[in-house]
Amino acid sequence: MLGPSKAAVLWASVSGYSAAMIVLLLKALTSLFDLRISLYFESPWLYLYLFFSLLSFLSLQMAYRKGKLITVGPLHYSLSLLLPLPLSTFVFHQTLPLLLWPLLFALAAASGLLLRENPESIAP
Repeated sequence: MLGPSKAAVLWASVSGYSAAMIVLLLKALTSLFDLRISLYFESPWLYLYLFFSLLSFLSLQMAYRKGKLITVGPLHYSLSLLLPLPLSTFVFHQTLPLLLWPLLFALAAASGLLLRENPESIAP
């Protein structure tokens, strides 16, 4: 059984990953159907988008309930920013500016430092 703080980290991670999926699915919808929104309803991507939206919202609420804002916020937001950018290079064959890669690594390092510098936020 996870302690409340470790559960908060887990829930915040689920929320961040889900938020990243939301971005990728929205990009897929707009790439496939442009702004013809009536076609969105025929696509499974819309329903996955709705599922991950709900999952992100609910897991973020659970994370805030179990943990501290100083842990939950940075973890959720860094994952929701870090994942779509590199994944979009593979999924949508987009190129990222070279300057963006060091910034992504800096964001990942800063998030890791926040978790490491606040050991009480992930203590059992």
